[in-house]
Amino acid sequence: MTSTAVSTTSPLMDAFWSLSSPNPQLRAQASNKMITSLFPTSSDSDKQYAFNRLFKGLNSGRASARQGYAGALAMLLRKFKEEEGEGWRPDLEEIYTTLKTSTSPPTTTKKGSESRDYIFGTLFGLLSIARSSILSDGGSSAVLPFLDLATNLYSTKKWLRETAVHAITELLNSTLPSTKNELINSTVKPFIEENASTPETIYLKLSLGLEEITEKMLKAETQNFISTSSTYPRLHILWPQLLSKSLLNPSTLKYLFTSIISPTMTLSTMERKSQVLNILMYLCEQEVGEEEVEFIFDGRVGKLLLNCVNGDTKNAHTLKNLGLDTLKKIKESAEKRSPSFKFKLATSLLLIDTRFDSKTRFDLVSTLLSSLDSTSRKEYLEFLKSQILEESKKEGDEEFMGKVKNKVEAFSDLMLNAAKVFSQDITNNETTTEPTSPSASPSLNPPSQEVMDALGFFMAFSFFDCSNVKVAEESLPPPPQKKGKKGKKTKAPAATPTTTNPATAAALKLKSSAPHSLRQLTASRFFSLLSLLTSPSYPLGVSTATYRSTHAMWVALESSNCPLHRHALTEEVMSSRVVTSSISQLSLEEPKAQALANLTMCLSIQILNEGSSGGLSALDDEDNLDDAVVDIINDLCSGYSKVIGVKVEGLEEEEEDDEQDPVAVVADVCVAILGMGGGGSSRGASVRMLRESVKRCWAGVLQEVEGLKEPVVKVLIEGVCGELEDEDEDGEEDGMEEDEEDGMDVEENEGIFQKFAEMDEKNDDDDEAAEDEEEANSDSDDDTDDDDDDESSVELDADALNKMLLGSDDEGDDMGDEDELQHHSGADGALAAMLKATQQTRKKGTMQREQMAIDHKQRCMGLLETALNKNKVGVGLYDLLVPLLVCRRELVNQSQGVSKSAAAVGVAKKQLADKIQKLFVSKICKMKAPKDGEGGEKLLKCFGLLAKEGKRSSDSVHSGAVGLAMAMCLRHSGAKGIEGEKDVYSSLISDWSTNKKSKVHSNLFEEVLTRLGDDGFKRGAGLLLEALAEAVSGGRNDYVKAEAFRIAAKIYGDDKAEVGGVWKTSLKGLCGGANESLGGDGFKAKRVKEVVMFCAGAVKWGAKGGNWEVMLDGCGKGLERVIAESKSDGVVKSAKASYATISEGVEKEKKGSSNGGGGGKKGKKKKGKK
Repeated sequence: MTSTAVSTTSPLMDAFWSLSSPNPQLRAQASNKMITSLFPTSSDSDKQYAFNRLFKGLNSGRASARQGYAGALAMLLRKFKEEEGEGWRPDLEEIYTTLKTSTSPPTTTKKGSESRDYIFGTLFGLLSIARSSILSDGGSSAVLPFLDLATNLYSTKKWLRETAVHAITELLNSTLPSTKNELINSTVKPFIEENASTPETIYLKLSLGLEEITEKMLKAETQNFISTSSTYPRLHILWPQLLSKSLLNPSTLKYLFTSIISPTMTLSTMERKSQVLNILMYLCEQEVGEEEVEFIFDGRVGKLLLNCVNGDTKNAHTLKNLGLDTLKKIKESAEKRSPSFKFKLATSLLLIDTRFDSKTRFDLVSTLLSSLDSTSRKEYLEFLKSQILEESKKEGDEEFMGKVKNKVEAFSDLMLNAAKVFSQDITNNETTTEPTSPSASPSLNPPSQEVMDALGFFMAFSFFDCSNVKVAEESLPPPPQKKGKKGKKTKAPAATPTTTNPATAAALKLKSSAPHSLRQLTASRFFSLLSLLTSPSYPLGVSTATYRSTHAMWVALESSNCPLHRHALTEEVMSSRVVTSSISQLSLEEPKAQALANLTMCLSIQILNEGSSGGLSALDDEDNLDDAVVDIINDLCSGYSKVIGVKVEGLEEEEEDDEQDPVAVVADVCVAILGMGGGGSSRGASVRMLRESVKRCWAGVLQEVEGLKEPVVKVLIEGVCGELEDEDEDGEEDGMEEDEEDGMDVEENEGIFQKFAEMDEKNDDDDEAAEDEEEANSDSDDDTDDDDDDESSVELDADALNKMLLGSDDEGDDMGDEDELQHHSGADGALAAMLKATQQTRKKGTMQREQMAIDHKQRCMGLLETALNKNKVGVGLYDLLVPLLVCRRELVNQSQGVSKSAAAVGVAKKQLADKIQKLFVSKICKMKAPKDGEGGEKLLKCFGLLAKEGKRSSDSVHSGAVGLAMAMCLRHSGAKGIEGEKDVYSSLISDWSTNKKSKVHSNLFEEVLTRLGDDGFKRGAGLLLEALAEAVSGGRNDYVKAEAFRIAAKIYGDDKAEVGGVWKTSLKGLCGGANESLGGDGFKAKRVKEVVMFCAGAVKWGAKGGNWEVMLDGCGKGLERVIAESKSDGVVKSAKASYATISEGVEKEKKGSSNGGGGGKKGKKKKGKK
């Protein structure tokens, strides 16, 4: 073969440069460009040149040259095979010769790296030839040289064995079947027999069909399987072949995992473990059956996957990235599979660890659950139930039962989370198990069957003894059992057939009484799930239907001979259940009763509990709860039924004389329910759903009324503010101090504890810093922060201790000799220390009660806010204002100066005060006035009380709230106004400006200017200007005077200011005060600005109102002084402008007076006539 020179500018030469690019796309484009330039028009010399250069390029280690040249060579050889006609075309012998010569190193010794380049050149050349399919034209004799090159590579280097056997299979597969069989018999079989068994020879036998996979073969080759870890982190070539053939026989695959992979490859080195993860990733790409999933992830393989991914960043596993890639691969492949496969995979992962998702921080299980169909969902819940029941029947020592408890808790959480996922399509549920009337809303559908299955299981497991469960065709409720209380017999709620009831189905599986510790866990999940299903995120109809189904399950369990773990229910409780059942049925026909049914059924469920570890609960606590629930249900149904105008079956009617306002009754019940606390660890969610039901019930009542009457307002106020005492008008300041002390009152103590509390009361009220300072100044040897307690730190004087122990006081009876106590060394100090600790405990309990009370008030704020949102308060609005403001003031006072131990309570009080303030700004003071003729007397009384409250303000924020309320009252009074309103504001301004102890703030007055609107601006100015004119002269200090000038500046500078009236009459007094304030003994520099701003406002008003001479006489000299002495450029500029305008106005008035002989008006008339 001869070669001819090729032009360096031809497209062929350009293609060679791009063959070494790291970008696979560029390499592919270069190969296509080369083939296009060579065929069909190129000369033979160009083809020969490309042929030789591509073979030589296989030895290049530069960038990706070897890959690019091998790919181009395969395309060129394939093109030679496909091309017909005359021209140069290499045969197999020439191809072999060129490969041999091009990839054989020179005779001289080369470095190891150069030698490897030639070996890789041979390997890539063989693979290019095989993939070009050019060997299909040759017989066994033509292919044999290439096969010998591949077998020689196997013997050259141990690390070349895997790629060598791959090349052998590629070469054989590229030949004709007959040629392939001949070469296998003549070459490959002898080659395998000559070499020891290795993973590579096993691969050859499997890929060429020379051996079948059996358990015997797998057991014999176990060590070879383990040795595949040498390819870390890549999967050995043997495994895809072995796994793909094992998938055809599930028993073989099971043996491979359970007997070889799990026991031998999941331990020891990271290289072996990486092979297991790679095997899992490969199986994700195959069609693995549902049965295979169970044993693939069973045992150590699943634990390995979990352990690789588990752990924080600092202690991350070496194979964490590979483990995460495996999880991603599993997730991607599972998304394409059927729901039943997803169910099998999810359960297999949970059997590895019940908290698989949380430990791996990968939402694999939750993702699988979200796409299950109805059948798979039921299977998944049954799986969780079986696990819980299996664990609950185990017995053992304390340590073992602790593990059982953890497992039950984990599986219960899984069931709860699954129910949450399944409940997301509640509104899409089309079927219902309850009869509905034609007028019933479609939203009355209960949750899906899967969700109710979970709820029923939790109920049966937690609250009922299912040891003797027996389901009848038609279940009847058990007769009420008496327990020391007399009452008339009542029938139980109507029962429903239990054969398909989720709770009875669970009871039939349980058939025992679960341990108390496990019942506590499932009870909390029951209330959590029920709280979710009845939350405001779902329609009211769905919530009511859920409660109705829950009560049906309760009745079904009782009818199936499953008694409660708690003590038997009394007749009163059974009567309340009858009432609840009646309301439930009524809500199906009357939509207005849905909110009532919702709350009554929620209340009934509160009497369910998991019992006690001894088999009986604390009877007193249960009795108290039962009585509270019965009373609340009766009062609630009595009030609510009257509001909506319906009659409830089984409810006793009240006598006419005792009848109260029904809305007030409902409000009182709602306030009481919001004060109910949890009854243990399982009650957190039950309290939450109670409060949500209260909100819905209260909102339903407000829709039926047109305003709140005085009893209703009183209930709401007492809920938010507590019982407020009337404050003496004359003793306002004393009342403030008493209120602050009242907040720290605690319950009475008896005996020596009370005596000690009285002696140490002052120290308890001080904060810790004050105590430390007082103790440091005392003569006793006090302790520091050392660990050892020195009794002398709390040692008392002998006389004081005698008085405390014997109950004597300074003015009381003298102790006789026979009464005198004998003191012993150390005893006095120990007793005093005990008393001190007792009081600290009592003080802590007091703060906890205060915190609970504040929390209750904040919840009651929700009732009040709901009433205001409905905008149906009416004249009751005036009953709200003053109590809320008094409550806010007391809360602010009590939250200030608290000790460190009471800081949390102080913060809670401050938050409640802020809520009240926000309510005033955003809701109350924007309320519309009642209808004409309503609330006149209440408005007048409220306005007077607000004025008194303004004089008790705790801070400027409170004063602003009072100002808002007073402005609202003025707005509601309309054009006729409020009797004595001007005197009220004058009194407030006088108190603010003259009383040194005044608690009135200036923002109280400003609100009347901004909240009355444009039409009420004149009214507001009339209320304030005359009093402000007195304040600028007689104010108690410069700050008050400056504030008066600032408010007056707003009034005069406003565009709505009028020409005459109070603006004109008050101008002289204000200007006189300005002249005095700007004089030699007047304001300091920082207060001058407010006076100058007033002068500017007066000048603006003078443009239409005149009176320039009054302004000049009052302000002129003062402005001249400011212009001459002030160092503020802005103040001087404003003063100059005002003085110039006043002077100009005076000149105009003089000219007008001289020309017209009368005033400005006569001058204007003459001008008009002229």
